[in-house]
Amino acid sequence: MFWFKKKPKVEEEKNPRLASVLDRHLSKYIRVVNINNSVKTAMILFGLTFFMFNILIGSMDVKKTDHIASIGFTGTISTENPMANARSFSEVFFKAIEDTSAKAIVIIANSGGGSPTQAEAINQMVSEYTALPLAERKPVYVTVQEVCASACVLAFASADKIMAHHNSLVGSISVRMDGWAIDKFLKNLDIERKVITTGKYKALFDPYRNLDESEADFIRTEVMGPMHKHFVDTVIAGRGDKLDLSNEMLFTGMIWTGQDGVSVGLVDQIQSTYYVEEELKEMFSVSEVKRYNRPPRFNLKGMFGASIENAIRSILTEDIQITM
Repeated sequence: MFWFKKKPKVEEEKNPRLASVLDRHLSKYIRVVNINNSVKTAMILFGLTFFMFNILIGSMDVKKTDHIASIGFTGTISTENPMANARSFSEVFFKAIEDTSAKAIVIIANSGGGSPTQAEAINQMVSEYTALPLAERKPVYVTVQEVCASACVLAFASADKIMAHHNSLVGSISVRMDGWAIDKFLKNLDIERKVITTGKYKALFDPYRNLDESEADFIRTEVMGPMHKHFVDTVIAGRGDKLDLSNEMLFTGMIWTGQDGVSVGLVDQIQSTYYVEEELKEMFSVSEVKRYNRPPRFNLKGMFGASIENAIRSILTEDIQITM
């Protein structure tokens, strides 16, 4: 960067008028160049100062405010839902675990269920952590909003304490399979679909054909049966003696309101989310509940993009889903 100085006039000029015009314009140009260089210099100095300030701040031990870590868990449990899948949950859950200023973890659950695989992964994270002695970890609480059913129950069965509202819905410990049989529709259109397989059960889940009773029994026994047993065993392991195992409706897919959920042992206490947070703040002598995740902002383009993507995926794949 250079600063220019106005060149002194020569004593004798051959063309005084031309020299005067050139001198005036050259002076303006030099002034603009000097201003431009000054602005650039100021920006560079500001950037260096800001950079050094950040390094200084980063090297300092900043005292964080003690708080209750709040994790939102909302919607259908699936890989596509950023507020209810194993990967997203693990990021915020372990962040809360590692944050020394977080004194307890409260999960705000509002899900009717979904993927048994995602719920299993979440349950493993929570159960392995709560299996540690309480003196070596933070307590994990769940507060249920409108609903925590099926896979949601599986995911958080190992929490230290589960609270719900009177009108919350909990339960639905069962497995279901959904799909479409459009064989009659194709027959009405006089369309015959030909499928050749090398295995007896390879086309068992083909949505273009209907299942006979023996095939439905096979799926119910050999596929859904083991999943249901794992579901039941996981809930029993997580809730332990709190469950009323004498209740014949417990593992039938029945769903209960909050108070009845307490009676069968799926819920520990009736308490609204607001008062749960207030009690935890008082219990751990903190003044703040810090939210560790939030729903993504509304994006019209993203909404339509996701809708089209899901529609295409449904068309191109066999639309049979196993959910809890």
